[in-house]
Amino acid sequence: MEKLVKTETVKKIYKRVHNKELIEAFAYMMLNNISSSDIKRYKKTFPGELDYNIYQYGNIDVYYDDIYKTLYDLGLRTKAVTEYPNLEGFKGNNDIEKTYKILTRLAANYIVKNSLVSESEVY
Repeated sequence: MEKLVKTETVKKIYKRVHNKELIEAFAYMMLNNISSSDIKRYKKTFPGELDYNIYQYGNIDVYYDDIYKTLYDLGLRTKAVTEYPNLEGFKGNNDIEKTYKILTRLAANYIVKNSLVSESEVY
């Protein structure tokens, strides 16, 4: 019998990803794929769904394996990230997606608050 994985709550995930260095690294990674003006537009247009809209339409990472690799490469070791490679099918996708959306929201707010711009916007 396969062991069921208990999903982490949003509150627990938020605590684990609320790290300035991690948010800053993710913000700069985001700026390689989406402009700060687009992030500001998403924030203004969809204030309650900023993370969802950037995740869905911001052309950052699309596949769960890509999301896992990004989170892992950034040094994030939440339960979702450490257990993801050992899970079959879609069992780990929910937590990976939640973690990614939370980090996306935090990084987007960091970009807007600190007026960061991508290299393509500078030229």
